[in-house]
Amino acid sequence: MGREFWFDVFPAVDLDNDDEVRKFYNSFCVSCFDHWLSESEAASCDFICRETARSRGGMDAFLLATRKLSSFFESIYLSNDVFAFDEQESPLGQKRYSQLIDSLVSEKKQKSLFYKRYGLFLLPGYDLTHVLLFVKGFDQEEIIRMIQKAGLHTLKINYAS
Repeated sequence: MGREFWFDVFPAVDLDNDDEVRKFYNSFCVSCFDHWLSESEAASCDFICRETARSRGGMDAFLLATRKLSSFFESIYLSNDVFAFDEQESPLGQKRYSQLIDSLVSEKKQKSLFYKRYGLFLLPGYDLTHVLLFVKGFDQEEIIRMIQKAGLHTLKINYAS
């Protein structure tokens, strides 16, 4: 029998196994930041997450960052194309998708999403940064252009090995 696939497109892998992920996926992060923050940069950032933004007066910057992320995620939505990892196996409607994206960017309840057209698997992150896994063989350039258009950045993932 062949390899198991999620939604007929995405190879099922152990996401904790870097070698297995790299075998089937190309990956990078989408972020509001233009580089990986050092520990001291993260500690001093007034809008790195909602709680910090509220306590340090950084809500305007946090909301701007979440609007950029929302804009990007809304731009890659296509009906009958996006699926949530742990929901029914039917595509997400616009209303449900928007609810999930609002939760994702505001760092509330987060779900992994699959975008069949792009061969893209979104793993929710934190600190205004999320992991994008692309099935090998799918073009990433359109997504990269959309990330840049939204005023966001791509960050390379440095795997241990």
